[in-house]
Amino acid sequence: MHFLPDVYVTCDECKGKRYNREALEIKYKGVTISDVLDMTVEQACEFFANVPSIARKLDTLNEVGLGYIKLGQPATTFSGGEAQRIKLASELSRRSTGKTLCIFSMNQRPVSIPTMSKSYLKFCRNWWRVVTQ
Repeated sequence: MHFLPDVYVTCDECKGKRYNREALEIKYKGVTISDVLDMTVEQACEFFANVPSIARKLDTLNEVGLGYIKLGQPATTFSGGEAQRIKLASELSRRSTGKTLCIFSMNQRPVSIPTMSKSYLKFCRNWWRVVTQ
């Protein structure tokens, strides 16, 4: 069965920036929300380095090897591995309560052994219970 490819149409009013004029007039450090969403995780790490609550989450995404994705990238464009690493980063960036059990199942070789090892060690340091298969 053949499917038609996705079709994207650029809005005439916002020119693809996804926000109205009033929202785009608001700037933080000279940057609009549209500009932030167009940044890669790596660029955003530098930009938000002085905002701890944001920096911690961005740094974790970068640590699991997702520094190249854009903040505004649609979730439907992520591969299965990218989606798994986003979920891992979400868990890693949370504060540990000591009441969470995590089971890692590595059926396939990770994209980057050093990157995943670094993240795994951070996970082990921050969480009490880790079970591997």
